Amino acid sequence: MKQSIFVLAILLLAGLSLAACQGNGEREKEILPELQLQPYKETAKANLTAYVDALDPGDYSEENWAAIESIANTGKENIDKAADKQGVDSALAAALDEIGLIDKEHRDFILTISAEETTVMQGENFTVNVELKNNSGKDHVINYDYLFWPFIPGWHIIDERQDIPTPPTVMHSTSRLFETGSILRNIETGGFKSGPRILGNTLTLGTHELRFKTMFSLNWGKEDHQLIEVWSNPIMLTVQ
Repeated sequence: MKQSIFVLAILLLAGLSLAACQGNGEREKEILPELQLQPYKETAKANLTAYVDALDPGDYSEENWAAIESIANTGKENIDKAADKQGVDSALAAALDEIGLIDKEHRDFILTISAEETTVMQGENFTVNVELKNNSGKDHVINYDYLFWPFIPGWHIIDERQDIPTPPTVMHSTSRLFETGSILRNIETGGFKSGPRILGNTLTLGTHELRFKTMFSLNWGKEDHQLIEVWSNPIMLTVQ
C-alpha cells in the first residue's frame, strides 16, 4: 500500500512538473515573438519619421503640415499596437498613403528659417538662417531695401540696427535678378551681403515664436507692378 502511494506521488509530481514546463514553454512562445517584433516596429517608426523629415514644410500650408504631423503620430501608435509584422507593414503603408494624399500648396515664393540653436542663456544671441526660394517658374527682377525682417510678438527691437523702420516699408535701393529655382540666403539689410542673422540678445526669459517676413517688388515702375509679402515658418526660441 505504501509503495502504491509512493508511486502515485511520484507520478503526480511528474505531471505537475510537465504542466509547469508546458506553461513556461507557452509563455516563451508568447514573449519571444514580441521581443523579435519590437525592433521591427522601431525600424518602421524610424522609416516613417525619416519620410516626414524629408518633406519640406514650405511646400504645405500650416493646416496641411499639421495634418501630416498628426498622421505620422497616429501611424506610430498603430505600429506599436500591431500584433505581427504584417500589421506593422499595414500601419506604415496606411500612414504613408494618407500623407501622400495631403495637397502641396503651390506658392511662387517660399520663405523658410532655421536656427542653429533654439535655446540660449539670457543676453546671448540666436543665429538664424533665412532662405527665400523662387518657386514661380519664371525669372524675376526684384527690388527691395530690407529683404528679410524678423518678428517676435512683444519684441520691439526688430534688429540690432536702429535705422530700420518699424513697421517695415518697401524701398528700392537694391535691384537683382531672382532666377526661377534659385535661393537667396541670409541677405542682410540693404544689399547682397550674406551671413546668418544674429538676433535676440534683448529677449526676455521664456519661449518666443520667431517668424521672418520678406517684402519686395516685382516689375517696379511698370503697370503690372506687384508688392510681394511672404511669411516664413515659425520656430520657437527659448531664453533661459
